[in-house]
Amino acid sequence: MAPRAEPVPVRVECHSGWRGEETPRAILLGQERYEVEEVLDRWYDGGADSGRPVLRIFRVRLRTGETVLLEQDEGTGAWSLREPLRRRWS
Repeated sequence: MAPRAEPVPVRVECHSGWRGEETPRAILLGQERYEVEEVLDRWYDGGADSGRPVLRIFRVRLRTGETVLLEQDEGTGAWSLREPLRRRWS
């Protein structure tokens, strides 16, 4: 198994539902804006038992057709782009 690449900090526009920043709608990376077409899956990772921060993770399909993983640190609210599934971001 290849080592996981370091997450890339990004800004994320979200739909504000009952939870506040609930659902990602667009990823802002540098001067580029990538619209989210669909949230394919979402889950939590980490937490007290693991000794890692609680992360909300989203698998999303962008309007470009690319599928990527986004994660949000529940403690800080910071968003990161995990290693994209089909191509690297530059």
